[in-house]
Amino acid sequence: VRLYRDADLVVVSLFPNKYPGGITTILEAMSCRRPVIVTRTEGLRDYVEAPGIVTTVQPGDPASLRSAIVHLLEHPEEANAQAERGYEIVLERHNSERWVEVFATRLNSLLDELSPTVPSAV
Repeated sequence: VRLYRDADLVVVSLFPNKYPGGITTILEAMSCRRPVIVTRTEGLRDYVEAPGIVTTVQPGDPASLRSAIVHLLEHPEEANAQAERGYEIVLERHNSERWVEVFATRLNSLLDELSPTVPSAV
């Protein structure tokens, strides 16, 4: 936690992939109210697409990554606002109660699919 708190921002640079790689680091940084820059990948789409939560750049584009880093460092008000929005999203969507709710919903859905249909009494 101290490393996140000491950081001006957190960069998560990923290769293109279909899995939510780096999500733990992203959520930890957001939990510590740090602005986040992340490479845009298919696997992270559902986590980072809401505007203003993180700054995204294309994978394999170091100039764009550098530009995003410089921009947030030169605009601390914008970086702080992004960090606060990220923190609010973590509290709202990525807390233990929410994960239990999602897990229970998916488990019930799976059980419904696996349960044999019982014919109704005539």
